[in-house]
This record gives sequence, C-alpha cells and structure tokens, in this order.
Amino acid sequence: MSVRVARRGAAAMLCVFATSACEHPAAAPAPTPSSVRTGSPLPDPRGDLAARAAAALDRREVAVYQWTPPGGATRSVVLTRAVDGGWRADIAKAALGGSADIAIARTKEGAYHCALASADRLITPRCARVGGTQAGINSDIDPRVQHVFVDWLEIFTDRDTAIAVSAVPPPRGLRGDCFAAQANAASLPAPIEAGTYCYDDGGLLVGARLGLGALTLVGSPSEAPPTISLPGPVTDDRPLPLRRPPTPSPSDDS
Repeated sequence: MSVRVARRGAAAMLCVFATSACEHPAAAPAPTPSSVRTGSPLPDPRGDLAARAAAALDRREVAVYQWTPPGGATRSVVLTRAVDGGWRADIAKAALGGSADIAIARTKEGAYHCALASADRLITPRCARVGGTQAGINSDIDPRVQHVFVDWLEIFTDRDTAIAVSAVPPPRGLRGDCFAAQANAASLPAPIEAGTYCYDDGGLLVGARLGLGALTLVGSPSEAPPTISLPGPVTDDRPLPLRRPPTPSPSDDS
C-alpha cells in the first residue's frame, strides 16, 4: 500500500468518527463547585443603614428641617454639627405647649437645654445644664426629635443592638434610600423610634416618618461652624417643660 492510499484511508476513518460524534454528542460535563455562579450578595438593609448612620455621624454642617408632630403645626428644626464634634438642635415651638422655642446642645463641657427668644416671646435666652445619658434630658423636657440626628445614629451603627431593619420605598414627598427600623420585641425600653428613615448616598438624612412626627430636609446644608455657641448664659433656672404649667385657680393661695 502506498503512502498516499494509507493517508486517504485514515482520512476516511476520521470522517466516520466525526459523523458519529455529530449524530451522538457526548453529554456536557457536570459543573464543578467553582464553576457554579453564586450571583450577587443578598441585600443587607441592616448593614446599609449602619453605613449611612456612620457617614451621618461624620458630617459637619448646618441643616434645616421641617418637623410636623402628630396633631401639631409644622415647625422648624435647625441642626448644627460643629467641626469639633459638638452639636445643637434649635427646635421651634417645642416647649410650653407649643409656645416656646428651645435648643438642645452638647459641647465638650456637657449637655444643655436652652430657652430661646422668638417673635412672640421676647425673653433673654438662657441655658440650663442637664444630666443623664446621651442627649442627657428627662422625658418632661425632652422634645425627642434631636435623637434622630445624634444618639439614634450610634444605635444604628451598633450591629449588636436588637433592632429590625428592612429596605422600603421612599414615602411620598421623600427621596433617597429608606429603611424601616424598629426595636425587636426583646428590646425594652425601645432604643429608637419605630418608623422610616431616608438617607442620601453621603449619609444626609433627607427625611423621616416616625411616631414623633414627619421630618423633611429643607434646601441644602450649609458650612459648619468651628464649635457650638450656646445662645445664652448658663443659669440655675429650670429648663422649660414641654407642656404649659397649669394656670392657678383664683381660689389658690398666692
């Protein structure tokens, strides 16, 4: 047999094998664990909220919000985060049954509850030092709205705190990434106010819908001051209560 004939025979055999392979394709090999696509990580709303809260704690700015308490008129909240880490929340119509403006502040020297002058209440601004933990004020003088911007952020960043978090669509009138947060049943007293908190990518609170009312950012934040200035001198006067004191009856002894 010549070399040319042998090559033709080998080529013919290859065609037979190729035809057979086309008619009866081999089964695909089973994928190995390393070749299985796992997809994107599962969403982690608790971690996302913690990241936004951590960014919020690092912000230094002056931001203005509208606050509408349940059944109450809309009033302003001006939050100041100073460069040195101090903060102050000026809250309109928060004391004496909605007739007095106050400020809650924390500086390196401590926490303060301040009475502010307003257009319909001409007084000399003054501050009282308050004790306690976190914002450092008792419930009868605590408007609570300032907690959204300060100590509740620390709770959000603590992954061991017993709260439940889920991602939700923004409520009407709000934008950003929103989270429904509430304390777990085992957490008593509740460390936060249950509701919806909405942040932008930089950790700025753009709004919230809570039991204590609705918060909405107004405009854009402005530059932060180097430090917090109290609106008046520190005195021994008692902080203004949230409710107006009862009016004495004519029969009461003066």
